[in-house]
Amino acid sequence: MKTEELDDKLSRLNWTIKYLEQFDEKKTSLGFFPAKTIVKEKDFSTWIESFDWQKIQKRCQGLEEETEILKEEKNNLEEKYSLLSPWRQLPISTERLEGGRWVDYQLGMIRLELEDLFRKELEKLEATHLNIIKEEAGNLFFLLIFLKEDREKLESIFQRLKVEKAQLREFGVPERKLNEIRQRIDHIKNQIGKI
Repeated sequence: MKTEELDDKLSRLNWTIKYLEQFDEKKTSLGFFPAKTIVKEKDFSTWIESFDWQKIQKRCQGLEEETEILKEEKNNLEEKYSLLSPWRQLPISTERLEGGRWVDYQLGMIRLELEDLFRKELEKLEATHLNIIKEEAGNLFFLLIFLKEDREKLESIFQRLKVEKAQLREFGVPERKLNEIRQRIDHIKNQIGKI
């Protein structure tokens, strides 16, 4: 066996041992030192002769890859959850927020201290309806319904008052979608726990 091949096998074996250490429940004797497992020489010899470390190493790699994929999916779902969370109380499905022939919709967020000024600006337009969805951390989340012909005037108001427009990529009623995401996150945590 070549030195490089031996180094590679030792490296993979070392990786496998380190990976498996995270699952080892350390039990201490009298609370000071780890307890030692006593193994008979005959058992030890049998294990060494029949031990297929490469199979175990491949299985451990597969488990680690599976765990990483699940963790990445969980992180993505948690990010979606936090972005959708302020819109939980949106009373309609996001599909219905597609503009109509005469009317359009805009979701957005504005600083709470600018609410009165925002309302005064909207009153200058003929037909607008402001629906406050949520007030959180000094911000006001809203749904604005307006005539399409007022789009340019609204854009100007948005710029002056630093309104952040929002567009939800998740379709459906936010409350239901958030529940689905939460269930999936819990399922993933359960799967990771089983690994």
